[in-house]
Amino acid sequence: MVSQFVDLAVAHGSPPYKAAKSVAEQGSVVKVKVHAEKSNPASSCTKLTLERIRQSKELVAQQREHPTQTVQKEREKMKRQERAKRESLYEILIMASGRLTPEDLFRRAGFTKDAVDEFYEELRTAIKCGQVKQLRPNDADVYLEGVKS
Repeated sequence: MVSQFVDLAVAHGSPPYKAAKSVAEQGSVVKVKVHAEKSNPASSCTKLTLERIRQSKELVAQQREHPTQTVQKEREKMKRQERAKRESLYEILIMASGRLTPEDLFRRAGFTKDAVDEFYEELRTAIKCGQVKQLRPNDADVYLEGVKS
């Protein structure tokens, strides 16, 4: 069916590589028989284009199934760099010389939306260690204060 579509597109004047590329981009397997003269450079160009499309689709599929160790190492490296850029929650609360909401502390510490769990883990640790004091004036509001030693 796909090869019929490509053959039809070629018959109506589309270059074979454009027809094959548009079909391949839609996720279909492309099998194209190009009838061209051996001296025609467009024929070899078409074969090369189809081969590149096939290789790139295979590579993307492999990366989705099994992220390479390099990709995982890069992600870990980026996380370490983000942590190094962040300031300590305790230091931020001491410098604020007053109370902050968890949202303000999150923003000032330089956490990203992807690191919400890390923020709350660090906050729980600071509360357990006695560096941060949690204030709840009512059931809805929560404030955080740095405890000076």
